[in-house]
Amino acid sequence: GDGRGVWYDKSFTVVAFEDGRVGFHYEHTYADAPVPGLMCEHTYINTNDRAASSRIYTPLSPPILPPNRSAKATLIEWDTDKVPELTQWIADAQKEMDLMVSQVDIQPIHWLPFGGDSLKLFGISPDAFCQAVLQVASLRYFGKHVLTYESASLRTFHLGRTECIRTASPSMTKFARAFVNAISSQDVTEDQTKEMGTLLRNAGKVHSKLAK
Repeated sequence: GDGRGVWYDKSFTVVAFEDGRVGFHYEHTYADAPVPGLMCEHTYINTNDRAASSRIYTPLSPPILPPNRSAKATLIEWDTDKVPELTQWIADAQKEMDLMVSQVDIQPIHWLPFGGDSLKLFGISPDAFCQAVLQVASLRYFGKHVLTYESASLRTFHLGRTECIRTASPSMTKFARAFVNAISSQDVTEDQTKEMGTLLRNAGKVHSKLAK
């Protein structure tokens, strides 16, 4: 949609579409992605018999009850007549929103030829492989390497949240350049294939080390 059908004043919002799809929007201050993500996965698995997941969730015993305290809130009233520029500001914001929406195209891909187990047998972690795909795609699209960010969870530490992994490492960009150069020639030799496999595994090792 155009982003105008959702109120963004709540910390967590479930968005249901006319075609039956359901998504969610959450405000980032109170938690990082794993918290609402696991909550949605928990809900999906426990309400859908056909859900495919290796996770098994069982209710907590005894259940965790919310604290017995009341929330205090004060109604804020806006006097927009005292801000004559507000109408123009809203119109400008609508134009910027429409421009951003027009530049975004998301299409899920259900990839079936191979999965995580095959990648591990090849000698690379699935996460590192996905980062290699991003480097190749960005290099082909932009014609240069771009800054790339991956979130690393620190929730195992006291008050830990997330930290930043800069995934465009020298070894990863070296593989991406070799791959793009090879496929652009449309005549990939067996030696090139072996070299790219070695470069990919080396880049995967570096990435896994960075992530840990």
